[in-house]
Amino acid sequence: MAPTPFVTITEPIGVAATQDGVLITAWEGSPSIFKVTDTKAISVFAPGFVTVPSRVEKYLDVNPGLGPWANKAGFVYVTQGSDVWEITPNGCAVKKFLTIDSGVISGTGGTLQGREGWDGKSTGPRCHSPGSPLLLYILV
Repeated sequence: MAPTPFVTITEPIGVAATQDGVLITAWEGSPSIFKVTDTKAISVFAPGFVTVPSRVEKYLDVNPGLGPWANKAGFVYVTQGSDVWEITPNGCAVKKFLTIDSGVISGTGGTLQGREGWDGKSTGPRCHSPGSPLLLYILV
């Protein structure tokens, strides 16, 4: 039996799981970060996140709270071009965390790597297919 889509999001660019849902960034538009719950409810996450007016990739990652980053467990980090934004776990507070030197990343975006010991500097591209819909499957 083939799985059926849980939700469909048009033009997703980044996906990350949290304890209570899935965060998805949209290719363009504002708002551009959404949260999907287990009941298929879709809401805006981090309404204070400002999207640049052009089509810029936005990748995200959720801090698992390991090692020296334990006090930031659940915080969400979003790359938008060369900027990395830090968002509180509830999405209420958004602040610029750092700007990555343009010589460090390739393309227009990167994603945070090394979850077990992320040092705040490591970045790299993530494979994706811009413009294609995301079909999120929940397998039980």
